[in-house]
Amino acid sequence: MSKTSGLTILGNISLRLPERIQLDDTQTMNLTESESNLPAMYFNRWKQRDFGENAFKYKNVNYCPNVKMISPHRIRQNNLFWQIVQTDEPEMIVYAYNAYYDNRLYGKPVVKIMTVTDRQVPVQKRKWWCLLWFDNLLDPVLSTVEEVYTIWPEYWNFGLRDGLYGAEIFTCSIPKQYSNQIPQVISLQTTDNCRKIGYNPGNVLRVIYNLPKKRFKKQSIGICVQAFRFSTYDVSVRLVEWLEMVKILGADQVYFYVYGATENMMKVLRHYKKEGFVNWRQLTLPGEQVNVPSLYNYYYNKLREDFWPQELIELNDCLYRNIYRHKYLIVKDIDEMIIPQNLNNWHELIDKIENNMNENDLRTKAYYMNRHAHVYDMFEEETIEDEKLKPIPEYLYMMRHTYRSKLSEIGRNIKCFHRTDLVTAVHNHFPMKCINTTGHHSCGGLEININDSILMHYRRNLFMPKDCITSGNPINCTIRDRRAWRHFRKLYEQVQTNLEKIFGPETS
Repeated sequence: MSKTSGLTILGNISLRLPERIQLDDTQTMNLTESESNLPAMYFNRWKQRDFGENAFKYKNVNYCPNVKMISPHRIRQNNLFWQIVQTDEPEMIVYAYNAYYDNRLYGKPVVKIMTVTDRQVPVQKRKWWCLLWFDNLLDPVLSTVEEVYTIWPEYWNFGLRDGLYGAEIFTCSIPKQYSNQIPQVISLQTTDNCRKIGYNPGNVLRVIYNLPKKRFKKQSIGICVQAFRFSTYDVSVRLVEWLEMVKILGADQVYFYVYGATENMMKVLRHYKKEGFVNWRQLTLPGEQVNVPSLYNYYYNKLREDFWPQELIELNDCLYRNIYRHKYLIVKDIDEMIIPQNLNNWHELIDKIENNMNENDLRTKAYYMNRHAHVYDMFEEETIEDEKLKPIPEYLYMMRHTYRSKLSEIGRNIKCFHRTDLVTAVHNHFPMKCINTTGHHSCGGLEININDSILMHYRRNLFMPKDCITSGNPINCTIRDRRAWRHFRKLYEQVQTNLEKIFGPETS
């Protein structure tokens, strides 16, 4: 066996074997940050002997010199991505997911912590505090949590009973003396007594501030997709069609959270991530919930509405991860498509909406709402008339399904363009809270004219109401809507090209 310019010669075979590598501490901590919410790089700096030795301290700021930044391996963690915050007054556990710097409210920057708990009402009612670590400041600053916001309202449907996991957003104030500095690390605490906190804060989250080097273009649009639970069924081909369609319509980037997915679906995500169009993150359930990939969808179907408050965690994490990356965010599933009716794309749609708004609406309207219609699975078109009866490939599901229902009632199953400069909490269908508002459903928005756009819902195995089916001529209960066909040629070419890249050309 011999080596030649990176190749290993083994008999008559040349092999390019992987080189042995070993990361040093700095490289390890850098990798750790990319995989977790841990402030590994900050800890690496903090532990240096001269860190913060000349830092200035303000008289009217509470510092906790006895509390130390702890090594990532000593943090109380749960199911890979969650940190544990526990108290006996009353007994409860909060699972902290991520923390984000938010300075959208002028002169009042804060840190938002994304959390999940199964005791949402008691958590919201008690007092909380936070510790903030800044660059070149050895001792953490003690501050107050000014709000714990339970995203799913207590008065909705089944309420928020104990044992039901749901998402909450903690808002930690930054003292005015540090309002021009960005905290690097935050710790959620149950007391304002530094001595009771002790040496070890228990939890420390890296504060994320995704400010791009270049400002986003005027109408940058991102999409937040509800988390994947696709380990037991594969929709990889439909995913390619969906991604190419949103790209045509004007999406700049799509964000996924993955509990589980088939290998073919992961191939699709990896392909589009390499192209820079997709960003995806692994996700687990906190606490003592099931975390077997093949059981995620089964578990969801068993819980149904009891799971809904919990799935808001990834949607709001996506919101805060991207408030400085995009001007608008859309929250939707991969079986939904906002179809402009007489316009070419979402940019033209938003231009038309905003050109008709007055100054006050431009300043205050936080979302633009699309009315909803179901697309029926039972009717298919096999040829496209616009292309002289060209066959529509089976892999173009949206192009083959053009028969939809009448529009759902106003406000039902809607999906929105959310303005990232105003929205502070989102639900699957609409924003829950905005800057300078309180409570739920407190945001002002606009309904988009149905002659301009409709949300088409291509739900799997969806059939029309029974009375239509038994009417003798069920197709009369539908509306044939071929507006998506204007994109057929481009979609056909892009889907075919990318299916070949991902899965390989057909071989005989």
